[in-house]
Parts: sequence; structure tokens; C-alpha cells
Amino acid sequence: MLPRGHYFRSFNGKRNFAPPADQSDWFEIKNVTLLNGDDVGVVTAWHYPGSWDDVAPEIAERIITEIGYGMPNGQRFSNHNAATKRAAWPVVQKHCPNKTRDQCRRMVSIWINRNLLYEDEYRDPVHDKQQVGLFVKSATEEKEEDKPSHDRL
Repeated sequence: MLPRGHYFRSFNGKRNFAPPADQSDWFEIKNVTLLNGDDVGVVTAWHYPGSWDDVAPEIAERIITEIGYGMPNGQRFSNHNAATKRAAWPVVQKHCPNKTRDQCRRMVSIWINRNLLYEDEYRDPVHDKQQVGLFVKSATEEKEEDKPSHDRL
């Protein structure tokens, strides 16, 4: 992988309307030496490393489990933009150091959408107030959801 500036993406419109980085068309500028000795920059298609590239299922399971345990002080991790000390994305980046902050946040969001993680209120032991945090869906919760509603107590 070359340093920044050798890669660019193409999209139609303003930058703030651009698709996410991993869904854009990316290109790389390569140096080619011609027969006459001249060096010319050539644009070629390039594959942007996606959020899930290089993430083995056992690594993903470790990350989800660690997020599910919560923080050592009893607080729960969060995937909200404003989360700083409770942000979940650094847990992902600890296990996947080659991922960007946005890729890590997108992975957590996908796990929430797939119901591997869920957000719920809890009593924050540090601030002694209700907060929203991330929890792991347990096997018993999944089994309860599979039952018809009239079988639940």
C-alpha cells in the first residue's frame, strides 16, 4: 500500500453527498516507465480495504464478547457519535489495528443491526444515572424470541 495521495475515489456531486469510503469507486496512481525511458502516472482501479476484510469469525466473536462484558468500572460501551470514554470502536480497533475509526464504528453498527449486540438502558455506576449501553444478545434471549408470543410468560 502506497502513502496517501496515491489513491483517490470518484463520485458525482459534492463531497458531503459522497457514499461511504468502502462503497466508492477507488483508483490508484501507478508509475509506469515507457520504452523511451519517460515515467508516466497511470490510473488503475483499486480495491478499498473493506470493514470486514481480514476479520476472522473468532476475532469478531472476541470483540463482541469484550463489548458485552462492558468496562472495568461497570459502565457499558456505546456506539454513539458523541461517546468518548465509553466508545465501542476502540475495542474493535484493539483487535483490528489496521481498521479506521469509521470502519470500526460501521462494524459495531452492523452487529447491532444483526442483533448480535443491542442497546438498552442501564444504571451507570459512575454517574449514578440511567444511560444507554451495548449488551450482547444471550442464547436464552434468542431462544425466547423464537417462541410464539403466546408461550411467553
